[in-house]
Amino acid sequence: MLAQTLGRRFAVLTVHEGYVPMIERSITVYGALPRAINRNPMRNFGMTIDNAVAAATSSDDTFLREFTKVTKQCIADGADVIIAGGQLFGPIF
Repeated sequence: MLAQTLGRRFAVLTVHEGYVPMIERSITVYGALPRAINRNPMRNFGMTIDNAVAAATSSDDTFLREFTKVTKQCIADGADVIIAGGQLFGPIF
């Protein structure tokens, strides 16, 4: 809901593919789908749990590079708000 106050269109990114259907369902159930980007508003950016842990515990920037790459794709598809979905983002960022 906060994303809808920050911009016109949003996308949600997550590291775990299993979260995608759950978050897509929430976007629909709570009536936010009209404000999401049209093409793949919920995206997994291909990271593994091991890569995410490495990003949180070392100077490995693979996580940030992958996140940035998919974020730019979402922006190209019309997103002006990117939501980091999933609980691994907090410790990493």
